Amino acid sequence: MLRLNGLVQDKRKFADIAHAVIFPAPDAIVGSERKHARTYEGGLRYDRALGPADDLELVGSYRSVTTVGIDRESTAWEYSVSDERSNASEAILRAALRHHRGGATIEIGAEGAVNSLDVRNALVEDGEPVPLPQANVRVAERRAELFVTASRPFGARTMAEFGVRYEISRLSQTGDIDLVKSFAFWKPRARLVWAPAPNRTIRLLAERAVGQLDFGDFVGAASLTSGTISAGNADLEPDSLWRVELSYERRFGAGSFTLAARREWISDLVDQLPVVVDGVLYDAVGNIGAARRDTVEASLKWPLDGFGARGVVVTADFVARRGRATDPATGERRPISGDLPVEARVARAHDIPAWMLRWGGSYAFARTETAFKVEEIEADHLAGRLDLFVEYRPDARWTLRLFGKNLTDSAATRTRDIYAGIRGDGALRYRELRVLRSGRYVGLTVQRSFGG
Repeated sequence: MLRLNGLVQDKRKFADIAHAVIFPAPDAIVGSERKHARTYEGGLRYDRALGPADDLELVGSYRSVTTVGIDRESTAWEYSVSDERSNASEAILRAALRHHRGGATIEIGAEGAVNSLDVRNALVEDGEPVPLPQANVRVAERRAELFVTASRPFGARTMAEFGVRYEISRLSQTGDIDLVKSFAFWKPRARLVWAPAPNRTIRLLAERAVGQLDFGDFVGAASLTSGTISAGNADLEPDSLWRVELSYERRFGAGSFTLAARREWISDLVDQLPVVVDGVLYDAVGNIGAARRDTVEASLKWPLDGFGARGVVVTADFVARRGRATDPATGERRPISGDLPVEARVARAHDIPAWMLRWGGSYAFARTETAFKVEEIEADHLAGRLDLFVEYRPDARWTLRLFGKNLTDSAATRTRDIYAGIRGDGALRYRELRVLRSGRYVGLTVQRSFGG
């Protein structure tokens, strides 16, 4: 069986921004943000049985994104323009051969990927170009992975799975800096599944994982909105971790409850750190050493048919994280930048087949994301938000969906504590508070599917 898919997307975003400065001197700042992204995607999947016990799977995909972002900001005395242009692409090919015997399965395969990012960033203030560290860079990666996995039952209630992956990659940078690095990682994995009762399952997982680099972290950029310049980090390497997870699942009819606890020991954590370029201190993303993260997750799917609410399903998800790393700016232990301490969401959906209708909504509880930068601590707080939708399917091919987002008109608040120099050495200069209200908005999507 051969399946093909494709996507062409043209996305444009814009915002007009105004700041009223009250202290220490009155001022007015106006600006605009414009971003245009064009995406092309294509993929294929080929499955074929090679006999009663063997089958082959081939998966390929390609994705290309071209982005142009132009920001402007002006006061009575200054005028600045930030111009960011990038071309990113990713091509992946994966092949796997599976052999089944009884309840046991052996899978062997390989995966190859070619990724690239070409960026040209510029900053102009009052007509004069401002140098940005590593602003014109091309990053390319060639990665290959070999893997083998075996699983088999042990009795009627226990299943064991063991596997190992070997990943090699070559990362090259050209432009403002020329550098080539090679990496190799072993990634073993073991999972044990035990079902003490037909409606209960306990899973134990132990594995090693390797993070994927964000190529944008290799490139310097300017943010007019926050008034900061960040440097690219040519020495950035992927982090790796050992993960142990224990989960419990309880099923009741079409519903289920899952609780999982996870601990991760991280090496070469990718986080914020200071770098010096041509004698100037900048904030950048880099490897800051060892860290640890503990996570607890819970999810609930609860159909209410038994309570007389036919077709109504309530779902809830909750995640709590606690990560600890050594801050390179202060030497003290702190949370991991970008980790959300708590995430929670509840949703309700109601299917009415007789009317070919489905409607519902969700509420995402407030959450806060914190970044520990060189000379500042930035906290982004997103208040709780309510979304609703109504979906109508006149037949199997057509879907009409009316939705409303952020119906609570909740605000996004950014707090920045700015220090006089590197945190830990300099005193707090001031605190900046910004409140953004994007407002309520509604939309309509029309979808038609083709083929069988």
